[in-house]
Amino acid sequence: MKLDIDRNVCDGHGMCAQSAPDYVRLDDDGEPVVIQDEVPAEVPPAVDLALRACPVSAVHLD
Repeated sequence: MKLDIDRNVCDGHGMCAQSAPDYVRLDDDGEPVVIQDEVPAEVPPAVDLALRACPVSAVHLD
């Protein structure tokens, strides 16, 4: 599976980067950048938290 952040939906709250720092970081403008998009079939707890923590549901697994 691949981790993706819908930049059209994202409001830059940063919950994804806080929840899953091995997968997402914030750039200099505070926008999230996926740094590890490959997610194992058994989704790591940090990624699951990032999916649930996003207040605008911009974080997705495809």
